[in-house]
Order: sequence, then structure tokens, then C-alpha cells
Amino acid sequence: MKQALLPAIATIALLAAGCAREPYKEQIWPEETDGVLVSISASIADEDGSKALVQDDGNFTWASGDQIGVWTSNGQFTRFSLKSGDEGKSRAEFTATLPTGVTVVGPAVYPYRANHAYNSGSSQLTYYQGNADDWNPHVTKSHMAAVIDPSGDFHFKHLDGLLRITVYNIPANAARARITSSDNTIFGNFVVDMSADEPAITTAPGGSRNFDMKLNDYNTGEVGNGFVFNYPLPVGSYANLIFALLDKDYNPIDGCSRTIPSVNITRKKMVKMPSLVFDAVLLADSEDGTLRSNIMKNDTGASYANTEGTSLTVVYNPWVSINNASGKVLKLDARGQTAPAYKGGYFPMTTKNADYTNGFRTGTKAFTIAVHYASESDATLYYPRAWCKDGKVARMVTTEATLPDRVNGQPFDGSAERWSKLIKPGDWNVLQWTVDNTATWRVDVTPFLSLAGTPVTDGSRVIYLDDFRYLTYANPVNPDPHVTQSPVDVQSKAVSGDAWTTYQAYTVDCIDGFDPRDPDPVTNKYGGWTARNFGNLDGYFRTRKIGNRWWFIDPLGNPYLSAGVAAFTPGNSDRQKENIATHYDGKNSNWAKAEIPFLFENRFNSVGAWSESILIKDWLSDSERIPYTIILSPMSSYIGELRHSTDPTLVAAFADNGWEDYPYDFPMVFDSRFEDHIQSELNKASKKVSEFVNEKHLIGYFLDNEMPLKNYALEWCLTKWPEEHINHIKAQEWLDTRKGKTGATLSEATDADKKAFIAYCYGVYLEKVITALRAVDPNHLILGSRFNQWDQELNNQALFEVAGQYLDVISINHYRKWEPDVDIMNNWASWAGKPFLITEFYTKGVDSGMANTTGAGWIVPTQEDRGLFYQNFVNQLLKSNACVGWHWFSYMDNDPTNTEADASNIDSNKGIVQWDCTHYDDCVSQMQTINKCLFNLATFYN
Repeated sequence: MKQALLPAIATIALLAAGCAREPYKEQIWPEETDGVLVSISASIADEDGSKALVQDDGNFTWASGDQIGVWTSNGQFTRFSLKSGDEGKSRAEFTATLPTGVTVVGPAVYPYRANHAYNSGSSQLTYYQGNADDWNPHVTKSHMAAVIDPSGDFHFKHLDGLLRITVYNIPANAARARITSSDNTIFGNFVVDMSADEPAITTAPGGSRNFDMKLNDYNTGEVGNGFVFNYPLPVGSYANLIFALLDKDYNPIDGCSRTIPSVNITRKKMVKMPSLVFDAVLLADSEDGTLRSNIMKNDTGASYANTEGTSLTVVYNPWVSINNASGKVLKLDARGQTAPAYKGGYFPMTTKNADYTNGFRTGTKAFTIAVHYASESDATLYYPRAWCKDGKVARMVTTEATLPDRVNGQPFDGSAERWSKLIKPGDWNVLQWTVDNTATWRVDVTPFLSLAGTPVTDGSRVIYLDDFRYLTYANPVNPDPHVTQSPVDVQSKAVSGDAWTTYQAYTVDCIDGFDPRDPDPVTNKYGGWTARNFGNLDGYFRTRKIGNRWWFIDPLGNPYLSAGVAAFTPGNSDRQKENIATHYDGKNSNWAKAEIPFLFENRFNSVGAWSESILIKDWLSDSERIPYTIILSPMSSYIGELRHSTDPTLVAAFADNGWEDYPYDFPMVFDSRFEDHIQSELNKASKKVSEFVNEKHLIGYFLDNEMPLKNYALEWCLTKWPEEHINHIKAQEWLDTRKGKTGATLSEATDADKKAFIAYCYGVYLEKVITALRAVDPNHLILGSRFNQWDQELNNQALFEVAGQYLDVISINHYRKWEPDVDIMNNWASWAGKPFLITEFYTKGVDSGMANTTGAGWIVPTQEDRGLFYQNFVNQLLKSNACVGWHWFSYMDNDPTNTEADASNIDSNKGIVQWDCTHYDDCVSQMQTINKCLFNLATFYN
């Protein structure tokens, strides 16, 4: 949906060119093939400082498919189409091929329609609105027009105002949304005086007081905000507007209309109305909408005055909850019943006017009823039953009043013990009866029965009912509400010799109010969700904060979370090479073409550091690729060169190093030769940066991995490095500046000083590396250097603040904790002001048969436990609005036969596949479970 409407002056320069251009890829209408191609360049400025906000962040941008109409010398409005690549921009070009001799005259209108008309003598523009099928809420089409001034510029201005209506709980049978004015014409062929200083809609000959929008596949609600309708309306006061939902035959849907009183519409501004919330579930749901009126009627359609002594009334819902937010429900009050017939008093639900040619509700699969007990103690007294006349409930005889076969989504075996476990005394309960396909057209409900089927006269004898639904074979709907499960216990330990400890895994089934069965929106070729589009200025991966949440924005403008695996590679051991030769015809490209679909099928949408970037770029087609990242490693490779030095100072420094093997545990950011080394690293043949500049599937670059950014760097620079060494010199200069004097001593340095010094060093590193990288590739994201030390960089606010000044995303390798801590993640986001990406985490399974003595990932008993760990970890990550993704480390297990592997990667079950690409199905199945609902879960937490 176009999300922005910025009242603006658009300065339009007309440029004529005689050369052909690539046509706009998403253009619907064919271009003229002969003539002169004309480009209109539109730059957007403020109009009197006022903005009518439609886009979430208030920016007006052109959207894919936009066209404007421009009056040309041949006496018609000619369609100009947005140039490919200008989607999401505030300055854009529109092009059209004009016949030879035809020129642009003006005015111009948005949106383009062939039926717009213009009288140049009277400067009268007839603005054709089209019909209801030309309007839908997916694209906001504010009326705009522009005149041309003596200098040849156009000045676009809004002709109307905007009324935003946000609606929750649109029923499935809604086909149109109508707004009706009691006193104004709001839809028709408007007339606009283009000679006026502020042209506005003044009249609408033959117009209508109804304005319809046709619903389509998008009427499922915008992310977290309900479903948004943006109605452009003529300037004026509206005493009453009525908003209503209509079915496909233009009939109003019962219960789905609201009156909006006293609205004043002014030009170039938007009026945001309070949200409209319709009943989440209707009192009854029938094929023809008549079931509500048929409750309490007999077989002939005559009303029951009182259903077997039972008072049945429609009341406001006294038990509103997340499980049932409907406005009205049925109250069944049997307190006055003295001689109950039909085992406790019944009321019939007849479908007299429905199609029952082939029995009960053609093709019926099941029916459900929501029940709430007035008193919690009643929940173990009453066992509602249903009876189908001339038909039968599945597994029961024709005339038997039958217990439900499912309670709150779980199978019910008819026992008191099972009922007590499944029923929710203080909440709504959904009872389901499954039927055969020969059942009849009437259901009788008998709610006040014991488990044995005898009448019950104890208790309050008051029940509330709602949501009568019939589910068909032709269009099956899962009638079972999601039941929140308890977390799963998982045994884990850090290393082989440790004792097992029990941890809890909160899977997607453990989240109150979230149903993991609801499918995520459709994804595009990158894995971004097409439910929303925020525009993309340049067609590469970007980050953006929408409301309170950070997202990656993919090249098509859709929100994206990077759910990936690191080190996507077939391996390089002798037997892994043999495996490629045996199963993939000796071609790594064949391996990639087989395994990338495996990743996508399990809802992984990216690959992380140390993946086959060259292979993906050079050997796979656009449709075969997966978004990927590149790790450059300029500092770690420079340290590798220094290791060969015979300089006694360096030899001593390498002898006193940390686990990353940096001299004195310090990145050599001050070395004069480091900058030259950066250039050589960017030009390595294995990943030459200049060859990736235009890669759309490349998310961005990791700069290095786990550089030591230790709080004791200042102390070691001043005590371990010689006074004449650059590291000592720079540390002393920094401390003197920090303390405001010459000759400051280490004893004067506080903990804050020490953290600030390593942050300063990191800033020096980032400045050098990013300056060099941006000179070669200005298009892709900078993803940081993968922080990993909990007692050092991960709690250093100064470090994150510096990182946020340079990086697009903060990358973090997350080990030694069972799950991410929400407070800590909030600190990262607050300190940096940027989103973060978890770039390593994993567990190792005992059942893999591997030794599992290397690597930082924890050990769990089984592959399923590894998947449960993943679910819990990702679930916790998504509670942070700053998390834009995670990369499991890694795609493939270590191959124990690989003698060339480094010491931390020789014998462990890290992958989602074995060394020979055999999939760990039990692990991946659990991973897929949460991967299938990432978008819904992220927006749920948001």
C-alpha cells in the first residue's frame, strides 16, 4: 500500500531524449513504440509546511505502478509511468513515449485515468474518479493536480483531504467497504478550476453520496494496525458519515456498520478516526447470513416464544477477553425451568433458508460453539451436548444427544478427568462436534446435562454462548483455538564433563495469545514479506525503524528478518570433496542448487559469514539465489601477516595473547601498514569487493570476526608495549587528552576511561575500514565485527555508542547463555541506536555420535532438543524490537577427518546437516515450526 500522502509542490522539469530506455518492468499498459521518449523529473517540497501523513514515518514517496496523466498538445491526458528503480523515492522520473510533434502542455493529474478531461479555454479540469473497481485500500490515490508555469515547471497540489478509517475484524465474506455521506456528494466526475491559487474540487455532476472500495487479497489487516482505508474526500463539513462493509452482492453485512459524526475535511490534511472494531465472532455464522435470526425457531421457521422454559437473550459480552472480544453474545438462563424436556432444556439452531440439498449445510465438516459459564463451579457440572435431526454426529447414533469430540482444540474422550483438564472455568471454551456429510439442517443444543446425560438442576444455570460456526469440506477451516502449552524441559551442559542442567524451552506453542498455525504472509524472492511495503530508495538491502520495530528492508521494499545459517559451504575435506563428486556430479553449483531450496523450504532465507558468496553470485541464476553476506577480515588477516614477523617486540606480544591470538590481545588499529593491508583485502581475488557492488542478493559485509576489544587494552598498551611503540604512544596521547594534562598515569584511569579507550580504538578501526570499503562499494550494509565477550564488549556502552555511529547493524556472536536477555538486548539497542543481528549460536547433540569437544555451543541430548533450543532462542530474540535476524552456526557439521581444520572446528555437531549433507530432520523440523511464523510473531511482540 502506498503509505504516504505529503501535500507538496512538485517541481517538474521536462526533458526530451531521442534514445530508447528499458521499459518499466511492472508497467501494466504497453508503451508506444514510435516517437520521442519524454522524461518528467519530479522533486517534492513542502507545501506551507503542512503534511497529511499516510506513510508510517510521514514521508511521501512514489510507489510501484504509479502513473500520472499529463495534458499534451494532441488534446488528451497522456500516461506517464514511474521509471523502474525510482520506487520509494521522493524525487522520481516518469516517462512516456509521445508521437513525433506532440509536446507537453499541462496540466497534470494523479492518479492517471484515461477519462480525465480538460478545457484549456476555461481552465476547467474534469477529474474522472472511475468506479468502485478502480479503488481499493491497497493503494492510496489522493487527488492531485498541477499547472505549468512560465518557466516550464509543474506545481502539484492536493485537491482534497483524507479520511483514514482503521478497521479490525473484517469478516471473510466482506467484498466492499462503503462510506456514505448524508449531505454531500463524495464520488463522481469532479470539476476543478485549475486557474485558482489553490485548486479544489467544487462540484460533482451526476455524483454519488457513496464511495466504495473493493476489497481484495489484502483485506487481512495491516501489521499491528488493523486494516487501513484512506478515503480522499472533497473539502467540507460532514454531519454524518456511515461506514459499512458489504458482501459481493452489495448487501450490508449485519453488525458491520458504524456512524461517524461531525467530520471536517480540509485540503492537504488527514483526519484519523478512532478505530472501528467489529465483533471478532458473530453471534452465528451461516452461509446466507440468516442464522442469527433463525436461532429459537422451529422447523417451519416459526419462533419459539420460550425455548423449553429457557430464557434466551442477546446481551453485551460480560466476559470480554483475548479469546473472545465480541460485543454481543447469547445469554441462556434456565433458572426458571421447572420441567426440562429434552434432557435439560434445548434451543434449536435451524438453517431453514440455507442450502441443505445434500444434507446438513452442504459439505459440512463440523460445527463449533463457544461457551462461557456464569460461575466457574458450573464448568464441572454441565456437559453441553448437541443433537442433529435426521442426521447424526460422527461416531454417534442418529437421535442421540452427543458430547463434543474436541474441547478447546484438544480431543475429548468423554471422561470427567479429561473434561476437567481441558475446560477453562473462567474463560471462553470452544466445543466442536464433527459430523458426517449426511447430517440434517437443524441442530439442537442441550447445555445443562451431566456427564451421564441426565438433567442438572444445581449451579447457577446460566451460560453464555457465541460464535456458532459451520465448517465445510469444500473450504475447511481449522475450528480449534490454539491452546497455550507449557514450556518443554531440555537437558543441557556447556562441555562434555559438566553435569546436566535442566532448562526450559518456550516454543511458539507456549506464547499466550499467539496462534502459530496462522500462516505468515507470502514472501518474495528474497524472503521478504509482501504484506507490507515501505519502499526502497535504491534497491539494496537496508534497515529501517517502522514504528517501534527495526526491520531489514529487502530490495523490493518489503520487511525482512534474516533467518540464516552461517558457513553455507559443502566442505573441503577429502571425503566431502568425494561426496560432491558422487552426488552432485562434481559441481558445487549443483550442491547449492539442491540445498538452497532445502533452506527456503524450512524458512531459512539467508546465509551468513563464510558462505559461498562467489558461487552464489557467479554460478546461480537470480531465481536460484539466496540472500547472503560476506566477511572481509582485514584485521584478522593483518594479524596473520604479523605473526610471521621476527621483530622481538611482536614475538613477545604474540607470546602473551588472548584466545583470538592477537598480540597482547589487541587489534593493531594504529599500525601505519594496516591501511595498505585493507586495500589488499578488498581486492582479494576470492571476494573482490568491486565485483559485488551491484549485487541485489548481497545483504552486506561483516568487517571482521570477534576482534579482542578488551577493557584492559589501555593498561596493556601502557604497560606491555614499549614506550616507543605506536600502541603505547597513542594510548598515552589519548589518556592525556582524556584527563586534560600531559603525563597522565594509568592509576588515574577509571573503569569508564578503560571502556572509552577501547571504544576509541574501535572507532579508529571502523573509520579506516569503512572509508576504504565505501570508496569501492557504496551500496551494501556494514554489519560490524561480531562482538562476543560478555564481560568485555557486550556490556560496554561506549563501544556500542561508537559502533552505532559507523555501522548499519551491530553483529553479535551469542554464546554461554541459554537464551538472550531482553534487558540486555534493550541496552544494545539503546546504546547504539541501531538494530542488531545475532551471527552465531548453536547447540550440539549427543545423538549425532560426534565427540563434541570443540566449539562454544552447548550440548543437548538429541536433535529434537537442538531444535527446541532454537525455538526458545529465536522466540526470546523477537521480544526485542531491535533484532533483525540471526544466523545459526553453522550449515554443516565439522568433519572429524578434516586434518586441516582449526582447533575449534574439528569434531562437533554444529550443523543442520551432517558432513555429507544428510539433513537432521528432527532438528530442522523444530526450527521450521518457528521459522514459519516469524513475521506474525515479530509483529505480535511489537
